[in-house]
Amino acid sequence: MKKLLLSATLFFAIAQTKAQLTDWQNQHNKKIAFFDTWLQSRMDEGDADASTEIELGNDFWFRAYFDDSNAPKRDNKLELRISCEGVAVTINDMYNHAKDNFSTAKGILPYYDQIQIPGVDNFWKNKNVFSCCGLAPTGKFDEYNNYGCQNNGYYAESLLRYLLSKIDSKVVAGAVLNVKYEMVIRTKGEYRGPGGEYQSIAEGTVKLKVPAKEKALTSEIYRFTERPGMTDKVLEETIKKGILNLAQNDVSEVLKVQVVSNSYNTDKNNYGVALNRWLKTRVIYRSKATGEYFTSFVNVVFNYDGSNYDPNASNVYFQCGNTFAPSFGVK
Repeated sequence: MKKLLLSATLFFAIAQTKAQLTDWQNQHNKKIAFFDTWLQSRMDEGDADASTEIELGNDFWFRAYFDDSNAPKRDNKLELRISCEGVAVTINDMYNHAKDNFSTAKGILPYYDQIQIPGVDNFWKNKNVFSCCGLAPTGKFDEYNNYGCQNNGYYAESLLRYLLSKIDSKVVAGAVLNVKYEMVIRTKGEYRGPGGEYQSIAEGTVKLKVPAKEKALTSEIYRFTERPGMTDKVLEETIKKGILNLAQNDVSEVLKVQVVSNSYNTDKNNYGVALNRWLKTRVIYRSKATGEYFTSFVNVVFNYDGSNYDPNASNVYFQCGNTFAPSFGVK
């Protein structure tokens, strides 16, 4: 029995220790701090780690801090709000905009209908620190899930892209965007319902510096890789025309195509006879419904007639992961 009590006491002591803020974190009570290096499981961050300016397109993270008297309660309707240039958006806004304007028929809908708006359960390491990612670290998506609340569709970085798409004319080379992040509690309105009123419980502002046009194309904003799988300008133009033709009800313009596949993938029937070949691509396109820009993976299929592959695209499949994006660097 004593051993059991000792174990319970030890567990409680550890839990209490984890729930405490450091001196630096206490100085940032009800504030949001930004970082351009990945802290992983560290909880000893300080001035040397925090950043007030970050180049748009680089990985960055943020943390909101709350002492015990200000920590959100489990029944609070927690939300994230980002604002810049007089425009403010919440995850709830993004979800309802996508639901109201896009069809799931061809997978064009940004998959925000699968997002769970963050709750207290998303707090990581302890109930006093909300840790999240502004833009997902390169090649670290799954690994970062183990260190922060970056699940549920990467809602924070999707929300940043949504904001950038709404202030598209302000996202120009050399600009400095003062972007305000807030953790808010919805005081009026239903979960995933339109509108609503909010109370801010933590806030912080970061200066996002818009980079040169060339760099933006390979940034985390658009999800383009540094080295495409294939480089073929004629093929890219063929794919552009195919998407415009086959998704003409949804897509009004294709701004850029990057072929992700290193070679063609071939689909065969049960007898080993080729049916088609296809490529995975990353595409930036404009929505016919709203005029907004998106970045998305699109599989482009070329049918086989028994002798030759069709030189023109036979079908296109928009994969999940469509996200809003500004048009900077790709117009």
